[in-house]
Amino acid sequence: MNGNEQLKSQVESFHGKLINVEAQLESERKQIAKMKACQGDFGQLEDELRDARAHNSEISAKVEELVQTMQREQSLAESKLSSIMEEKTTIDSENHSLNHDINSKDEIIKRLTKENLLINSKVT
Repeated sequence: MNGNEQLKSQVESFHGKLINVEAQLESERKQIAKMKACQGDFGQLEDELRDARAHNSEISAKVEELVQTMQREQSLAESKLSSIMEEKTTIDSENHSLNHDINSKDEIIKRLTKENLLINSKVT
């Protein structure tokens, strides 16, 4: 092999290595681009997560406020129900007493009516 052929062989070998290095470089550029895209996506996801956490905190505060309001309203409703039940008990007791009085007076009226009929029958 003469000097020219040897030089040509070395140039072809170097050219092959250069093509291989360029391919590796292109592959690394693509990897870097993917990494940069992922970093952007990751940053956006972090922003969205921060916003979601803030929104979640707002909702939690509103839910807590609503729960407290509902507990106060339930307490008031239970108090009113207790008062109504006491009033019902009083009314039921008065009603029972009035029914007893009505029944007693009804018996008196029946007895007086019988006595009146008996007196009327003796008079006539």
